[in-house]
Amino acid sequence: VEFTDEEGQRVAIEEWDRTELDGSTISVRAFETRQPTPSASSRAPPQTPPRAREADPSEAGTRGAARAAEDPERKVDPEDGKVYTFEELRGRAKGEGFSDQEVLDYWRYDCEPVKHPARTVESSSISNGADGVAPAQRAEVGPGLALALGAAGEPEKRVDPEDGKAYTYEELHRRARGEGFTDQEILDYWRDECTLVERPAPAA
Repeated sequence: VEFTDEEGQRVAIEEWDRTELDGSTISVRAFETRQPTPSASSRAPPQTPPRAREADPSEAGTRGAARAAEDPERKVDPEDGKVYTFEELRGRAKGEGFSDQEVLDYWRYDCEPVKHPARTVESSSISNGADGVAPAQRAEVGPGLALALGAAGEPEKRVDPEDGKAYTYEELHRRARGEGFTDQEILDYWRDECTLVERPAPAA
């Protein structure tokens, strides 16, 4: 016999102990206490656990996409080899009918983080002005400028392996900073990836 509370159990023991059941005297010592089982009509619809609700692709995709959109990180889309922020990639993919979750998964698992700042530098956007670096510009390009000057204090040029063209450090730095790269990232790329352009020997 099941009861919903201890009070009901106590009353039942008092009423049923030493009573007759099918011609025999029974002794009642304890009853099992259990919550009432609701009828089918009174049952509430099952509640989805919070984690399962979060796993809903449309909701999770929207929240994940919102977090990714706040991240200024840039990645390379393996489909076209171009560099995008998440927001740029999402705008392009949404136009092709992809959901937020699909775009987020593609961003996380297929796109590669940008390793070198100059990979996003378009040569057409770099000024082909004079090679001289004004004092005001020296402050803008950070500590790497000293390493980018030759013995005579003239800016050296290096070839960007991405497009095969030569740039001064200041030109590369200005463009890459506009893309959101740090001074250290730009300097590392300049020093480790770009090839020094040899200057012709002065005429005797």
